[in-house]
Amino acid sequence: MEKLLAIVGLTQKAYGRWLLQRFMLGATLVLGLTLMIGILISALVITLFYLLYVVLIFYSVAPLAALAVVTLTAMAFIALLIYFTLRYVKRLRRMQSSIFEKAPTGSRITDTISAFFDGLTKG
Repeated sequence: MEKLLAIVGLTQKAYGRWLLQRFMLGATLVLGLTLMIGILISALVITLFYLLYVVLIFYSVAPLAALAVVTLTAMAFIALLIYFTLRYVKRLRRMQSSIFEKAPTGSRITDTISAFFDGLTKG
């Protein structure tokens, strides 16, 4: 019996390690794909800004004025990204602080009812 328990214990440890390795592999894959998507989106945005510059030059806008328009557009885009990033960081901070707050009354009532039914079914 002790040998069986030892084998089961070793099997559980090996399975746990395998799950951890599988999780780490998946997390690394997601991180790599996210990085690649970010690089490709950045290249696309840069290409769009260049395309805007070429279109402005094609329609006889002075090169310096076209450069100013593209620069202002890029600055507005960057400001928009910063705004959304800061807004999301604030949202995450509020979410983090609400996790540690006291549970609402409704969940305490639900816990009490669940405990009552657990006791009723066991006894």
